[in-house]
Amino acid sequence: MSQPSLFFITGKGGVGKSTTAALIAKHHANLGKRVLLVEIGDSSYYSMLFKKPIAFDPVEVSSNLFVSHWQWFRCLKEYVTHVIKIETVTNLFFENAVMKSIIQVAPGLPEIALLGKFTSSIRHVGPSMPYDIVVMDAHSTGHALSMLRAPKGLFETIGFGPLGDHSKGIHDTMMDSELVKYITVCLPEELPVTETVEFTETLKTEFKIESEVWLNKVLPIQADAETIDQWQETAATDDVKKAANYIQGQVQKQKTSFEILEKTDRLHKIIYYRSLDGEAINWLSNLEKESKDV
Repeated sequence: MSQPSLFFITGKGGVGKSTTAALIAKHHANLGKRVLLVEIGDSSYYSMLFKKPIAFDPVEVSSNLFVSHWQWFRCLKEYVTHVIKIETVTNLFFENAVMKSIIQVAPGLPEIALLGKFTSSIRHVGPSMPYDIVVMDAHSTGHALSMLRAPKGLFETIGFGPLGDHSKGIHDTMMDSELVKYITVCLPEELPVTETVEFTETLKTEFKIESEVWLNKVLPIQADAETIDQWQETAATDDVKKAANYIQGQVQKQKTSFEILEKTDRLHKIIYYRSLDGEAINWLSNLEKESKDV
């Protein structure tokens, strides 16, 4: 079985999926792979993380690791320019007020434009993507489902022609587990765990996709309940007691989260909590060393 070359990273908002996507990209870059890390949100998180301006054109942030910020409209325009071969004609098309309005409201077009570029190298469509691995920091779980449904919905509606063929090609690629790996990031808390279980089950039933679950920000504490009780009883100050209370609550949440996720057989990796100080490349390396497979 071949190794996937596309990584689709999602999770409930605020669980650390962008950091996890960067961690995955850095890991493969360390293995000597040429890696493109892609973000698709409105603003660039990676500009802040890597302390470099990140735009549509890839920027190398460390050896073998490139980062790009994709906007769907730019992805679509790039593809049309590639097909037509004359940029001035493309500009006339996209700058036309009527066509702009139609494009902006076309259902599913943003998702298809982004997934089209994401899968373009495998499908041998569009401009060259000279990377061994592409890691997408995708939308949060709800929007990610809409994203995955869009190509199938379009080709079932159209059924023929270039757009229908491209949509089917995108869908078929995204459903191929030998080409695309799905990772859902989660926190050891009730709402993220519940949403993760529901989302990964939907992926399985609707798309036959098996997504790994990576549990983020786990406190590496081995203390049992009795030990924590002793910390609380012997706390010298209120601040120490508050810390012990926090640890007690966190350990219980982690225990419950592990129990729920282990029943799904999808929990794959634990990422331990640490302060993200200093250069991003350095603490990404530390996160990788301290994370462990389940």
